[in-house]
Amino acid sequence: MKLRQLTLLFMLAMLMTAIFSGCGASGPVGTVKAFTNAVYNGDMDKAAKYVVEDQRGNMDDMGMFGDIMSIPGIKDIMKAMKKNTKYELVSQDGNTAKVKVKVDIAKAMGPLGAMAGDEGVTETIYTLENRNGKWLISDYR
Repeated sequence: MKLRQLTLLFMLAMLMTAIFSGCGASGPVGTVKAFTNAVYNGDMDKAAKYVVEDQRGNMDDMGMFGDIMSIPGIKDIMKAMKKNTKYELVSQDGNTAKVKVKVDIAKAMGPLGAMAGDEGVTETIYTLENRNGKWLISDYR
């Protein structure tokens, strides 16, 4: 894999774990899973449905994923990353919740994934709000 493709892939993984989203998909964890699955499948329109409306403009940054998804072998890598993504409800209080997402890039990509640092694991905390009965991601860290 060329260095440029590896760099784009790494940027995709980091951006994916650091973008907001959510919709009423079985609570906060279900919402984050639905969002990340849409991203892994390259369906940014679907992913945007899980983001609070006032943050959907930030999804424009993900437009480059269309190009990345056309790289040979990327779909297999995304499939492996999906298998190596873990979700944890950190807190839920009334209409707000926090969900931790860990992606083990090293396991998904083997030796190349270890270049991601921290043993090849990325971690993001998503903040969600329950708006009109639907959980939507409003922020990330």
